[in-house]
Amino acid sequence: VRRFDEAEAEYLRALSICAGHHPAGVACAQAHNNLGMTYYRRQQYAPARAQMQQALTRYRDVYAGPHLNIAITLGTLANVAIGEGHAPEAVALARDAVAMIDTVGMARSPVAATTRNSLAAALWLAGQNAEALVEIDLAIGIFDQVRPAVLGRRTMMRVQRAQILRDLGRTDDARATAEAAIALGAPGAELAARTRQLLRELSGRTDLYPGLDP
Repeated sequence: VRRFDEAEAEYLRALSICAGHHPAGVACAQAHNNLGMTYYRRQQYAPARAQMQQALTRYRDVYAGPHLNIAITLGTLANVAIGEGHAPEAVALARDAVAMIDTVGMARSPVAATTRNSLAAALWLAGQNAEALVEIDLAIGIFDQVRPAVLGRRTMMRVQRAQILRDLGRTDDARATAEAAIALGAPGAELAARTRQLLRELSGRTDLYPGLDP
């Protein structure tokens, strides 16, 4: 269960402590980004962006050069831009995040995979489908290697790939990718309703996940 209201209250309490004691510290920057993620998950994009920008400013005050925490915050800002439909900004932020992750030696990490997933989503939003396909394939390859047991995320990445293929006019490949996602065996109850809907549409299997949706 996602308890967003409780999370928001806790992060706000942490930030009130930061305001009086260590406003420039890493922990305070993390609290800003975590609060931003809480707003993002509720699709409250304006306050999410404000908190993440605060985090980015604080991280840059702490670190003299590239750092994973800066890259993660750039990636979360890219996700906000995607949510708002701001494709050029999302692409630029996600590219910067991926480049920094590579620079700090984390190119084969889970965060590299999820950030490349964000870059693929941004490129797809921008209509740059060929490049989006390259990025989602890289994301899938990394994530399958480093987090093979996380079936929900692996399924979602393949749904993204199938959507990109569909928009490239490669309908057979899109269907095959959707079937590969289904074959991973992620429990339907653990997938978002939108993911289940897309798997039905992309595979042509309207009988999938009976009884899960109203």
